[in-house]
Amino acid sequence: MQKASIHLVALLSITASAIAAPLKVHFISGSKEYKSEPSLREFKAYLEKNHNITVTASWGHDGIKKLEGLDALKDADLMLVFARRMKLGEDQMKLIRSHWENGKAIIGLRTASHAFGKDDNAVFDLKVMGNNYQGHYGNDPVKVVNQGDHPILDGVGPMTSTKLYKAGPLAKSTVVLQIGDIGEDKHPVTMVNEYRGGRVFYTSLGVPEDFQDKAFRRMLVNAIYWTTKRAAPKSKPGSANAVTLFDGKDLSRWKFKKHRSNKSQWTVGKASLNPKNLREFSVGEGNEMINAKGRGVDIYSEFEFGDCVLTLEVMVPKGSNSGIYLMGNYEVQVLDSFLRSKVGPGDMGGIYGAAPPRVNASLAPGEWQTYVIDFTAPKFKDGKKIANARFNKVTLNGTVIHENVEVKGVTGGNLGRGETAKGPLMFQGDHGPVGYRNIRVQAR
Repeated sequence: MQKASIHLVALLSITASAIAAPLKVHFISGSKEYKSEPSLREFKAYLEKNHNITVTASWGHDGIKKLEGLDALKDADLMLVFARRMKLGEDQMKLIRSHWENGKAIIGLRTASHAFGKDDNAVFDLKVMGNNYQGHYGNDPVKVVNQGDHPILDGVGPMTSTKLYKAGPLAKSTVVLQIGDIGEDKHPVTMVNEYRGGRVFYTSLGVPEDFQDKAFRRMLVNAIYWTTKRAAPKSKPGSANAVTLFDGKDLSRWKFKKHRSNKSQWTVGKASLNPKNLREFSVGEGNEMINAKGRGVDIYSEFEFGDCVLTLEVMVPKGSNSGIYLMGNYEVQVLDSFLRSKVGPGDMGGIYGAAPPRVNASLAPGEWQTYVIDFTAPKFKDGKKIANARFNKVTLNGTVIHENVEVKGVTGGNLGRGETAKGPLMFQGDHGPVGYRNIRVQAR
């Protein structure tokens, strides 16, 4: 019995050690036009700081004949290729081919479709990655649209890019994850395949700006875990990039629209329905943000954000009205809509002037109600908007009331700054009484 226990402890120790072993990734970089080296060096630092991943790399350039440090590929769990038309010797190509012929995990980025010589590209692009590179368009903005709900797309919101690659016909085994749309044409830009039993991920995205997009980076991280058949970590609401916008003490981190502080009815306290008049609040001591009487002024945060997940609680008395403005521009309606059989864009949960909630998920006046809003900010290039704002998902009291709602412009009653890459959170205060609490923004 004692020997069995010792053996079990030893086995558990070995298993735990194996689980804790870092994932080994080897980068092959060599695409000067798309600045693969600075992008991948930054991504390497991000991976090693935030994940149990060890990255080795061979830094090269277009046409390079020998890569330094390529022997590390022998022990790598995953090979990531972002290179263009290298002219490697047979000894190094034999090592690279061995990786894919042995069914090991692979990620290809952008120019990986033509990373090697003609004969090797015919295998790597068409058979291994399941792609079929056919050139590219100019610098037109590319709207990237997710297809389905593959694990690699978990937590990946809408993206934009430039210089769409043409691809096709694809291998029959290829599964398309994203389509790139330039208006006049569409092409698959992200896909997965299997080769020799190994998982392969390829995306023709990867211009330098893409690496600054949190959605793109999230997709790459998901791809690393998926191709290596490991569980991807889930982001937690309490993670370091979550910001609490109201500390429950004072309004020092908030401003008033058009500087009209003299008209403010906002205060810090504890709100409850006035039993003598259910259309009013009684306010006592507490840590909630309250617009006590209404008919005052809108209030907005000093903190500004872009892509995010916003969570908060809100309460209104009977018949009251307020609004939650993402970036000061895009309103999710707050209204006493309790028990209404039919709801529109102006009811609780409506995206004002754009979309009604799917269902009426409102609670009774005087009850705290919870919003979770997954939001993507508009995108700009050279001062021109190339993608609209989008509500990826809006949940009210645990019920999904919106998914993938694109907002083409600002909604009424906005802050008045126009559309920008970042903006504050604004609460409408010039209508009725309202209370807010537990206000958190988590950047994506």
